[in-house]
Order: sequence, then C-alpha cells, then structure tokens
Amino acid sequence: MFELDTKKIQELKPHILSAKKIVLIGHTSPDGDAVSSVLALFLALKKITNAQVYPVLPDEIPNYVKWFDHINDLIIDSRAPELLDNADIVFCLDFNEAKRVNHLSENLLSSRAIKVLIDHHPQPENFVDYSFSYPTASSTAEIVYYFIKALDKDLLDRTIAIYLFSGILTDTGVFIHDSADSQTLAVASDLMSYGIDKGDIIKKLFNNYSENRMRLMGYLLFKKMKIYYEHEVAIITLTQGIMKRFNFKLGDHENIANLPLSIQGVEISIFVMERQDNLKVSFRSKGKYNVNLIARDYFSGGGHKNAAGGSFQGSIRKLKKYIENQVFPNLKKYLV
Repeated sequence: MFELDTKKIQELKPHILSAKKIVLIGHTSPDGDAVSSVLALFLALKKITNAQVYPVLPDEIPNYVKWFDHINDLIIDSRAPELLDNADIVFCLDFNEAKRVNHLSENLLSSRAIKVLIDHHPQPENFVDYSFSYPTASSTAEIVYYFIKALDKDLLDRTIAIYLFSGILTDTGVFIHDSADSQTLAVASDLMSYGIDKGDIIKKLFNNYSENRMRLMGYLLFKKMKIYYEHEVAIITLTQGIMKRFNFKLGDHENIANLPLSIQGVEISIFVMERQDNLKVSFRSKGKYNVNLIARDYFSGGGHKNAAGGSFQGSIRKLKKYIENQVFPNLKKYLV
C-alpha cells in the first residue's frame, strides 16, 4: 500500500501547464509497464497542457504491446537526445537510475529540464527534482493512475485505462505477484469501469505468441534448464545461437523466467540471456528469498523482492560456476 504525495503534484502542476516541451522517457529494453506508463501519461498531458509532448524510449518495444493504438507516437530514433537537451520537463518512468536509459543517460543528466521520477523500484538514485517513488506499488502504471487522477480527475478515458490496465497486468503477472494487493485490485476495478475489455487485453498481451516463441519455450525447458534441488534453484540459459535458431524477436523471452517457479521444490528461478557485450541475468522467486538483494550483491543489479535483474561479464559456463561457488553458499542470508 502507498499514498501518493498530492501536495508535491500541486507544486509541479504549474510547471506542467507553463511548459513548452515535455519529454516522457522509459527504460532500455522496455517492458509492458514502461510502454504503458509512457503512453498513458503522454495522452493525459496532451489533454491538460499546450506543450509539445514527446514519448521517448531508448530502444525497440516488445511485440506483445505493438497492438497499442499510439505505438507510432513513440520516438525511438536519433531525435531523442535533442529532445532531452531542449525539454522543460522530463518525466522518468519505470526506472530509478539514469543508466537505465542506456545511451541517453548523459543527455538526461545534463538536461536543464525539471526532472520527475515516477517509479516503483527500490533505492532510487537522486538525479531528479521531483520523486514519486513507491517501491510497494505493483507497477509504475499503478502510480501513474494516481498521478493522472491527482492532476485532474477527468483526464482518464478508455484508451488511457487500457494502457494502465495493461501495465499493471504485465508487471503483476495478472495479479499473481505479492505486490498486487487490495489497492492494486481497486485501481484495476476502476479502470474497468471505463469500458475496457479485460479478456481482450489479456488475450492480446499473453495469448498472442508466435509458433517460434512457443517452440523456444519448450526447447529451453527441455534442453536448457538445470535444477539444483539442494539449493531450490532452477537456471535457464538462452544463447545467441538459440535465438537465431528460433527466429527470436524482442519480447519472446517475457515470462520465461517465471516458468520454473511452477516446479515443486524450486523457490528461485534464474534466467540468463546472452547479449552482445554481457549476460543479462533475471531473477524470480516465490517469496522465500529476496532476489533483489542477490541481484544487488552479486550482479550489480536490483529490482524487487520477488523479481530482479542484473548482468555478468563472461561466458555462461563461468556464470554457472560463479553462482555455484559464490551465490549458493550464501543463499541462507537472503531468506525473507
């Protein structure tokens, strides 16, 4: 549960109304929550201000949200640095440290714009002027819902509701995660009152995968999952070669990290994805362990108690040895 600082919003509102250029930016490798939050606030601000409003993302969006009506409004190209440089206000959505916008971090930090953080990840960096950081929130979309309502209760409409509902769904695993509390369900209920089709949204987000994606999931579970029952851990690895074999598209890896948690005796799932310069390491847990702390202490990352991520320099073989020799002996200290 959290309570939005509405007084701070009233301090910020005159700046929003007088701004000429506003940029909204989400994190690199944007997920459903980031895309949904950027687009929802983009539409709301366009209603309340005469400013030019620019929704920016550092790189491409996943396939499962490409059905959103305003996808083509997103700016994912060379215009982004100049927009950040010349903005009056920059909204930072769904990330808590500047490096999470990748190649745009220098432009973000050097911009003279008023910087506003709206996020739910713990331990935010102090790089903004206004911070709406609520780690107990289910998603950034849930915070954006309250933020929009506080700006003007009449700003919400059906399209904005669809985006916010989608962001909440994707970040809570359709309300499975512990972060989806009674407050989250109350927000979802209100969003549904705008005439959105819950079943249609769920179908488009979660039941719209390609054949290649389904075969990839099966292959990874059968061939690339190793279970360490003595440590209650499962590890799945996805290499560049496997991606090529299954014609991998951005977003095809979504939810794979959660799959081993369905196995009896597995409390932590680790999903490793090979990238050009490093390994992306994603953690999920059922709640017995705080994987945020594991990601922070061993992989220069972080996140939430049950969902976190980090990175590793080296091969998958070295990563597994590192986990076996460094992480496993210390797992008990991360028991909740």
